[in-house]
Amino acid sequence: MLIAIWRKYVARAISSFQSAVEKDPDLADIWIKLGQLFAKRENPVAIRYFDNGIEAAPMEVQPIYAKAEYMHSNNKFDEALELLKNINKLDPQFVEGYFRSGIIYLEMDSIEQAYNQFNIVINV
Repeated sequence: MLIAIWRKYVARAISSFQSAVEKDPDLADIWIKLGQLFAKRENPVAIRYFDNGIEAAPMEVQPIYAKAEYMHSNNKFDEALELLKNINKLDPQFVEGYFRSGIIYLEMDSIEQAYNQFNIVINV
């Protein structure tokens, strides 16, 4: 019963978020939330929502990072790393990008590259 109630509220949230971005497509945070909600449902439409968030705020790291998290969690390491590199160019002080890159490199057994990323985290 609790799960049914939860699903009902999630469906309402999705509907409300979709209405909000229809009225104002520049709401990058809402696009991110939609992407995250669809990612939890393992629905690949999440990528489109993350892309819309990036389009709404191309100079902000959060929409790019949200998509990188999604790519990482779906084992699309190369795509995630490319997004994280873009973040590092936009904001060299955004340590989460370097840290996640280090984790991905560890998962890829690229120990030296992981070490380099973690070293950047420590220095930043």
